[in-house]
Amino acid sequence: MSIAPATRVAAVGFAVAVVPAALLAQKAATPPAPSATIKTYCVSCHSGRTPVGRVSFDQLDARQPARDPGTWERVVRQLRARTMPPMGSARPDGNTYESTIAALTSALDRGARAVAPATDRQLAERLATLIWSGEPDQPLRDAAANGTLREPQVLQAQVRRMLGDEKAAALVSGFFDSWLSLDQLSAIKRDSKVVPELDDELLAAFRRETDLFIASQLRDDDSPLDLWTADYTFLNEKLARHYGIPTISGSEYRRVTWAGPERAGLLTQGSVLTLTSYPFNAYPVDQPTTSPAQRAKWVLTRFLGVNPPTPLPGVPGPDYPFEKHTPLVKQSRAFPATPCVACHRSFFPLSYGLENFDLLGRWRDNYGSEPIDASGTMVDGTRFNGPEELLRALLERRDAFLNTITERLMAYAAGGEAALKEGPTAERMPAVRAALREAETRNYAWSALIAAMAKASPAPAQ
Repeated sequence: MSIAPATRVAAVGFAVAVVPAALLAQKAATPPAPSATIKTYCVSCHSGRTPVGRVSFDQLDARQPARDPGTWERVVRQLRARTMPPMGSARPDGNTYESTIAALTSALDRGARAVAPATDRQLAERLATLIWSGEPDQPLRDAAANGTLREPQVLQAQVRRMLGDEKAAALVSGFFDSWLSLDQLSAIKRDSKVVPELDDELLAAFRRETDLFIASQLRDDDSPLDLWTADYTFLNEKLARHYGIPTISGSEYRRVTWAGPERAGLLTQGSVLTLTSYPFNAYPVDQPTTSPAQRAKWVLTRFLGVNPPTPLPGVPGPDYPFEKHTPLVKQSRAFPATPCVACHRSFFPLSYGLENFDLLGRWRDNYGSEPIDASGTMVDGTRFNGPEELLRALLERRDAFLNTITERLMAYAAGGEAALKEGPTAERMPAVRAALREAETRNYAWSALIAAMAKASPAPAQ
């Protein structure tokens, strides 16, 4: 399932018929150069006088981003995610965003070091390492020996075959469990006296649900975007009853279609929702609670590919008048404008759209007798209410996620799980963009993306 942008063919045709030619020419004018966009929207905050985020654009040259690729790749990530300029500041229009991203990435790609094309043997080894965490099997070695593995149809067919093999479980446990932090579920802090239903069996069920879901996505050769939009999951009796579904019996997991649109993909599974909560009496409240910071940070880093603002020291401090019996999300809406809201409103609202899910991923409509407010506003002013509208808003920034997942896969392919603990590197991004351009023709199916990535990836460091 995917969400396509709406088209307005009739309206466009009408506009062409009645709008004066001079006005059309003005609308079609060349968009401003990146240097002009940066000067207009960024320098007022990011300058030598006010170095917000440790970046001073008045000391950088947007006409030659290849001179400082690390900084400009970070700029591109923020622009793709629409997280800059900050909320309340003047913002470029959509065309200016896209033209600035295109100009900067084009210049960065031109200035990047050329990558030698992988040989058939290197491709076979890269694929086996990435998908199976092992060695090439005989069919893969034969295709490499015959010199046909680089042929697009042969390469993609081999990747599809490998994703359908049971050995592809290594990609789920090695990459996805680490990248999504599922490997931290068993170690999550919990208090059996406060939340007795959160036991080892339920935590294992949460992880099993997500692992089976991801494996099915790879096996069915879906698009990475379907990780967020798929209308099904995998449940056994215990987990189904936890979610309020009474019609499933037995310990065996089976594919189940969600009854309504409020649940879809990774974002509404118990694994993610519990990971990003406090199932214990946590400071600064004395009750288990969902965490606006943790949930918002998870969405920000895994989907949009950017980091939250660096927290100010001691904010909020021990003297802040927290309400001991009130959920953190509700309290966060009332944080003071200075110094809290200036930073928190840039990402906290991402958690608000998930607040109908409690700290164990169960649906709820209220806090006791008080209805839950699941509305929020993204940095660019996009409003949403509830998980379905939050997902729709995120998918308007799908390019940010496609770049994020491809870059993370390349990092894992080059350095394993240890590489996922490091941030994205500027050196990797030209290959990421090359892989995405090639995979776009196949709607970013996993086989197309992994095949393109294996060809475009720089050779691992020796």
